[in-house]
Amino acid sequence: MSEPTRKDSAGPLPELPADWRLLLIDKGMKLLAFAGLPGLAGAKPARGLDLADYLADEGLDLAEVGELLVCLEDMPADCELRLRLGNPSLSVVARGFADSNGVSCVVLRPRADEEAERALPAAWAWASWTIRSLGLRVGNPAEAPVHILVVDQNPEVVAYCRTLSRKLGCRSTGAGSGGEALARIKARAYDLVIVDSMIPGMGASALASIISERSKKDWGRSPLWAVMSPHERFESDASAHVLEKPLAMSDLKGAVKLARDFRIQALAATQEGEELAVLNLDIWQEDQALLKRLTKALVAQGMELRLRLSENPSYPDSVDFMKDLTSLKNGCDILHAYRLAEACKDLLDVSQDAQSRRMLARLDRLLVEIEGFRLYAAGRGLLRD
Repeated sequence: MSEPTRKDSAGPLPELPADWRLLLIDKGMKLLAFAGLPGLAGAKPARGLDLADYLADEGLDLAEVGELLVCLEDMPADCELRLRLGNPSLSVVARGFADSNGVSCVVLRPRADEEAERALPAAWAWASWTIRSLGLRVGNPAEAPVHILVVDQNPEVVAYCRTLSRKLGCRSTGAGSGGEALARIKARAYDLVIVDSMIPGMGASALASIISERSKKDWGRSPLWAVMSPHERFESDASAHVLEKPLAMSDLKGAVKLARDFRIQALAATQEGEELAVLNLDIWQEDQALLKRLTKALVAQGMELRLRLSENPSYPDSVDFMKDLTSLKNGCDILHAYRLAEACKDLLDVSQDAQSRRMLARLDRLLVEIEGFRLYAAGRGLLRD
């Protein structure tokens, strides 16, 4: 393997082969950030350059570049796309990132051996860090595109539904069977699942029940369930949102609106929880001096953890992060800083698995709570001498 490099255009780069190139692109296929070699032409790619132009300058065939762009456009978030382009062969791996408004990371590498596969998580860590540092993660759930899973054994029906969904600004994925649908929901969270009432195997109702259960376990929320039926009613389950088949644009538009509202309610319920207090001040009425000392120490600890997260994209996967997070939670428990303690606990619950799909969302919540606690303490004069 080549010598590693740490040079990039957006932030610290984890240990990666020096002959790799990482390209962060938006949904319009424009470069947002990059890392690694500048390219065969020797010119450093400018931010905002078209991905197609950059790859063409690399000497890749335009037909192959077009194939890659089509795949990237339809690629679901949190799924990996793999292609080989050019002669000699260039291995391409791409991945979309949820709640980032269509941002993807494209990895260009000269080979795809076992050692190269082990380095991929570091590339995704760089991309996640860069997305956060550039402020590309969508903060308002109402503005994020609705993600739809269409389950029908007829590929023409799936293609038609996906075409309608794109016209509404949604992201969509198709599945031809219940088993394929269950595999799809492991890759990302969906807001709306549309199932054909005549899907063979386990049936629409059973499939929807399993999808809801697994989505809640993996992603913390269930999607809205809709069933396509040639009849106005779906007799098997009164809770289903019925879409008449063939699907009409007006019906899909209504289902998308319901799915967006359903998502906002689910996320709000998760974030609000029991409306925990930032800090229990009542128990410190007789010892304000100690309260200030402990508050300053906790703020310093939180800001140090936040700094390490910003400087090192691999830090969340390290043993040191687990130790620092546990120490921060212990400090919160001593001080009775309930909201920050809860954010630490939620992250500790998923940090045992570095590949947890919910870790990034909980990590973002932790950063919000750290800043929220600092502002709360400053506003009440707890950081002044």
